[in-house]
Amino acid sequence: MKTNNMKHIKLFEQFVEGHINKLNEYTTYNFKVDIPNRNDLKNAEDWLKKHMSKTGKTIKEATKRIKSFDGGIMFTYVQYHDVKPHGNTPDRPVFRLNQSQYWLNDTHLRGREEVNTTLLSIYDITESSDKNSAKYIGQIYVSTDVFLDELPRTFEIIKRVS
Repeated sequence: MKTNNMKHIKLFEQFVEGHINKLNEYTTYNFKVDIPNRNDLKNAEDWLKKHMSKTGKTIKEATKRIKSFDGGIMFTYVQYHDVKPHGNTPDRPVFRLNQSQYWLNDTHLRGREEVNTTLLSIYDITESSDKNSAKYIGQIYVSTDVFLDELPRTFEIIKRVS
């Protein structure tokens, strides 16, 4: 029996290794809310005020909401967008917006309000050829629906990966 179990583990490891860049959704049991440090929050909040003011107004509500799911089950969908602000100037900055979008289905909500929260990580990739040389701006929780609505209104989406 132990050999059969090891075979399954090996197959799973091979699957994950072969699909690591294709996994865009996962489930966490005993979900822990990770609150970004004060500096990350401040930088991300300042960035949102400048570029996505409607989304910036959802920070407190989204942070409070995600904390109410601490310790439970959580589904996470991950994606990123490379974007530049709308406009005609050739020197527009380019940003990478990494998103961990948290959600639960009706069965797991059990009468609670929807999660509707995204952990947004912001990078300035204007002068970088890859993410490793990108300038990290900050990280913050926002309301998913407001963010996704405001995103194409504010930015030209250059690339989307999910």
